[in-house]
Amino acid sequence: MKITLNNTTKDFLKPYMMPLVGTYNVGVFECPHCGKSILGNFYTHIIGFAYAPVGFVKITECPNCFEKYYSHCGDNDIDMFKYHIENNTNIHFKK
Repeated sequence: MKITLNNTTKDFLKPYMMPLVGTYNVGVFECPHCGKSILGNFYTHIIGFAYAPVGFVKITECPNCFEKYYSHCGDNDIDMFKYHIENNTNIHFKK
């Protein structure tokens, strides 16, 4: 899936861009290291975004083992991340 970022989205994401870190996780909502499921609050654990060989990705930190992993990013992922940033519910970017 290829995502196209408009200038407004690029500007919003600029402070959250980071070097690629962790391992690719096809499971998305479950930590590939310890198996912890974060399905109910996934977007509160996104720590940033990066470009990877698989495309544009979101990087997540497991709240249980603190390992980082990444998965493909879609438009909805950016919208939900922005919602949690604006509502101060992302645990990594509290105001």
